[in-house]
Amino acid sequence: MTLYQDEAGILRQPSQAQAWAPVGREQALAHRNSRSETVVARPAATLDPRTGRVLADRSSRIRVADLVACYQQVVASYPQAKRIYLIQGNWPLHRHPDVLVALEPQELAFPAYRPANWPSEPHPQAVAPWDDLRLPIQLVPLPT
Repeated sequence: MTLYQDEAGILRQPSQAQAWAPVGREQALAHRNSRSETVVARPAATLDPRTGRVLADRSSRIRVADLVACYQQVVASYPQAKRIYLIQGNWPLHRHPDVLVALEPQELAFPAYRPANWPSEPHPQAVAPWDDLRLPIQLVPLPT
């Protein structure tokens, strides 16, 4: 079973179109909202290229636990699959040690990028809830 998986960030900024203002030489300035007032959604979705089936999940941000929950949803949706190959972008969170502990051992053809400030081993708090999962997922990064 091969699926495509990706996440996206959606930011809703206020319009900078002309607002109500007094007539004449003095015009009101358009102001952008501060980031704290911006509505943010971060959907994560998988696409089955054979059937067109889409599994989507939306939250305000994607953390390690959210990504593992997304992977659990994928596995639950394809119970007949012995192994699921997820073709993904190169977002570093996909390869975070705390995410990988929830998956079966990865068979990477080439080393994946890991930020210098990330640990090489999973955090003990991540090992406790996910060490027994071993979701049958192999991550396939796009070669970009």
